[in-house]
Amino acid sequence: MSVKYEVHFIHENKAYTVSLHDTDRSDGKICVGGRNYGINKDAKLPDCARNLFESLRKNSFKDETKLLKNLEASSDAIGANCISITKQTYDPVTDALLNKQSYDSEEAAALRENTCKSLNSCNSSDKEQITKIIQNSNCPEVVLFEIADQIQKDGKIELAHLIRETARPFDLKSSLDSICEQITLKYFDTLKGTEFVDVIVSKFNNGDYEDIYEADEFAFRLTNDLRETSHDLHFEVETKRNEPIPESAEETKKKELHRLESNHFGFGEVEVLEEGRACLLEIHKMENPKAIFDGKEITKEKAIELINKIKDSNPEAIVFDLRRNSGGSTSMSELFCSYFHEADVLLSHYEYREQPKETSIFPIEPKRTWSYERLPKEERMLQTPIYILISRYTMSAGEDFVCHFKELNRDNTRVTVIGETTRGAANVTELCDAGKNFNVAVPIGEPIIPYDNYNRNWESVGITPHIEVETEKALEIAKSLIKKSKKF
Repeated sequence: MSVKYEVHFIHENKAYTVSLHDTDRSDGKICVGGRNYGINKDAKLPDCARNLFESLRKNSFKDETKLLKNLEASSDAIGANCISITKQTYDPVTDALLNKQSYDSEEAAALRENTCKSLNSCNSSDKEQITKIIQNSNCPEVVLFEIADQIQKDGKIELAHLIRETARPFDLKSSLDSICEQITLKYFDTLKGTEFVDVIVSKFNNGDYEDIYEADEFAFRLTNDLRETSHDLHFEVETKRNEPIPESAEETKKKELHRLESNHFGFGEVEVLEEGRACLLEIHKMENPKAIFDGKEITKEKAIELINKIKDSNPEAIVFDLRRNSGGSTSMSELFCSYFHEADVLLSHYEYREQPKETSIFPIEPKRTWSYERLPKEERMLQTPIYILISRYTMSAGEDFVCHFKELNRDNTRVTVIGETTRGAANVTELCDAGKNFNVAVPIGEPIIPYDNYNRNWESVGITPHIEVETEKALEIAKSLIKKSKKF
């Protein structure tokens, strides 16, 4: 199980929360109950409070009660009061919240009790009074929601709902309405999009999201519900952070180039295997080769540079490692397919509800391997055996790469795919504005591939390997097969 602690306190009549996140690292972390926790550095805190939490680094506490007592003892130094801790336990696979416990200082317990009494005495129609009590209490949202739970158990359902609605830092209904509106307008299959929205609205009406007070938790839960309902892994709701300061197109380009350079344009270095007889290239992101910086397609140039480095090595086998590939642009897949297959081979075409305007991002024309005029036959590697490593995390444009290499060589043994069945995410996605607090990624189109053993594409089914093994063992299997090949 994974655990997150939230430490709540009041400083100068303002409520603050500090998150301590479960981490495997031990350097400079806070240890509670034998587990290490990292501090949320993005939290907006008074300097004195930040200094206190920084001073706790490398300290160990038997349990959360010991941590609470330590914080209480230091509270005078930072002018904090009403300290409480919330312990949240999550499923490590699904990230679903399993349990929540609160630990209050004496001050926090008294504040909770007094606030509960005040709210319990309110009329469910008196929103103004409820708002006033909540604002004056300075209780963190988690405490107010726990109070609402208690009031609901006493039978005051409408009052509990109004307390949650008032305490929640975002408008749940209007946020959900905005997200559903974007799905209704943009999802490439109109009928299915309406069906998905109906399911989500039904969940809302049944109170499935009533207990949520954090925007991130709402985004997480709604994302999971959309994916479970649609079986489309490209659906994603994300929380908007602080509004960025507007920047010029030049500054935006500069930042994007820095990101690409920092990530080596989505590639690892070309590595030599088996005493120089094979080459390995990790592709962890399919960056867009059509992106232009200072008049140059720098990402495309980098990809071709790496391919030429492999070609110049004259390897007897090539290993492409896509086990960590999170997708990106299918134009990169088209580029690689062109260097390792014949010319003008149809790879896919795309169907949209409405034709996208941004053609450099969303493919409009059918994808084909490059012509011989664009890439002469002698510059291609058409015979070299290829091993592709995949995992359950390989997705989207990464799957596009794997699918074409596998299917275009189905009638021969040139390409061997090793690992786990991939994620199963094929569709083309646009990030849509969904109001003040959220964005939603909506699939607006789908690729159609020309292979008989797929129903349109690999959405929700993934790409199966020739050799199914645990992802950690895939490279060793590839090395073993290379050693056994006749050329060696």
